[in-house]
Amino acid sequence: MSRIRRGWALTKKSWGVLREHRELVRFPLYGAAATIVCAIIVVGPGVYLIADGKAVFGGPLAVIGFYLLATIGFYFSVGLAATADMIFHGREATVSDGLAVARSRFSQIAGWAAVGYALDLGVIALAGEFCDRAHLADAEAFLAERAPRMPGGTRQLAETLEKVRLCIAYRDAQGASAARFFARASASPVR
Repeated sequence: MSRIRRGWALTKKSWGVLREHRELVRFPLYGAAATIVCAIIVVGPGVYLIADGKAVFGGPLAVIGFYLLATIGFYFSVGLAATADMIFHGREATVSDGLAVARSRFSQIAGWAAVGYALDLGVIALAGEFCDRAHLADAEAFLAERAPRMPGGTRQLAETLEKVRLCIAYRDAQGASAARFFARASASPVR
């Protein structure tokens, strides 16, 4: 119960900081602008090339673009968190101060984005084969000792394993219904 109280107190304190320091809203706005630019310049052409049958060029471009989107998201989140932390500790802080912290931590941010993105890509790539309890146990055993060696690896592994567990639950809940649907669809004549 004390965790809930602490969480609620931190939430109230965070909203108070946002009300007192409205300039902090600039972090998500800057992040959104950078995301839109990256999506238009890198992700969009990659997806277009894939749809146009040129996956050899479009695939890597889209992968790089999505990695850049993850990096942008982490970058502005770190800046916001750093600025809020400075304010929580009674120091005057500006958006520039938060961005300076994010710049100083850019290699860690890029690494965190890479770890998270690589694990997510792995789950996506293996989703069909990986979405069962046996594979989940194998992956957990294999990655459990390796994840702590990477920055943020333990947290990212926990989030990735949760996605696999949700996939398993969804498959368990919807599997029979989907099988019946596809059985009916394959049995009915195509016109």
